[in-house]
Amino acid sequence: MTAIHNMVKALILRGEEILVVETRSEQGSRFALPGGLQHPGSSLADALRTACSEQIGAAVEVGELAQVRDYMAWSHEPGEVDEDVRVVEFYFRCSVSADFDASSESPGADGSVATRWIALSELPDVQHIPEGLLELLRSPGGQKLYLGGVS
Repeated sequence: MTAIHNMVKALILRGEEILVVETRSEQGSRFALPGGLQHPGSSLADALRTACSEQIGAAVEVGELAQVRDYMAWSHEPGEVDEDVRVVEFYFRCSVSADFDASSESPGADGSVATRWIALSELPDVQHIPEGLLELLRSPGGQKLYLGGVS
């Protein structure tokens, strides 16, 4: 039986930069948008506030829903990911206080080690950032809200 998980992600912009979370492992650095899983009893917005507090150490203002993606593991090569998992990702436009400092490196509860602002122009070169994110950020309102199944 396929497990379905709701995941929330924060799109936090500062001019032409976006906030990402870095984790490190034996395979190297990995970058992702701040966020996490929705747990039973919490709203999507509450789940995102909690995840961001744990990952980036700051309160976020959750804004409008920007995009929904279905991540279907069975669309990957066998053995690449757990085939019994389906994740529905909800991307929200968010903001942090103007004095938020993303330059610190401190371990988060989820294994994150650092937060960084990266230029939007660098997004196509950053692994593990969803395809199409740059187009969404550059043309608000011009993208479809629901992308359907993506890998």
